[in-house]
Amino acid sequence: MNYSLRQSLDVMLPAPLRLAITKATWKQKPPLVQQAYGLLGVNGVSFPYERCGLSEKVVLWMRFDGKTAVVTGGSRGIGRATALALAGEGCNVAVGYEKNSQKADDAVRAIRSLKAQAIAVRCDVSKRSDVEAMFKAAAAEFGKVDILVNNAGIDFGTPMLETTDEIWDRTLDVNLKGVFLCTQIAARYMVQRKYGKIVNISSNSGFGIAVWGETAYAASKAGVIQLTKTAAF
Repeated sequence: MNYSLRQSLDVMLPAPLRLAITKATWKQKPPLVQQAYGLLGVNGVSFPYERCGLSEKVVLWMRFDGKTAVVTGGSRGIGRATALALAGEGCNVAVGYEKNSQKADDAVRAIRSLKAQAIAVRCDVSKRSDVEAMFKAAAAEFGKVDILVNNAGIDFGTPMLETTDEIWDRTLDVNLKGVFLCTQIAARYMVQRKYGKIVNISSNSGFGIAVWGETAYAASKAGVIQLTKTAAF
């Protein structure tokens, strides 16, 4: 969403979640957090604080102490890395997952090892009732919802002529409808408190880069980009 780095020091930076890190503070982070940042494309790089009108001292820790995040698809891959990165910055996390409860529980244990609080919530993001229940569980456990990371997604890798109605519908339901439902429901919590951050994970496929076998996936991720833009108004 629209923001100003000068006005909001707890903002999450795009591409994705490039939380402010200086070379001096990188070594202070636990190895588990460094690994998580590595999966997100952040490897101890310097933050361009001068171009943002901030001092290195101010940007030393853009932490999330006392904040609560909901991360969909948070049991593995980018979602798990995002959850760990947030936990490493002091954020409590609700790990959304659909099928693999063992991986979700593993993610919760890893988050708790970083001295953050965490719960795992089973949720099919394409179902409104599941999404509502996920946010109710997060709010009941932590008292609020400050951050949403829409990460859950699927890709069948099916070429155009072999894409069935079922593959198309399921891909759009999870990747696009799921982002809509989570964004809408999260925003209602955030509007009440006049505070909130929503990060939607898209893909290069959504920016017009053609990839074989990603007809439905590319369409869904392009939709996420436009949904994000219009939701910001």
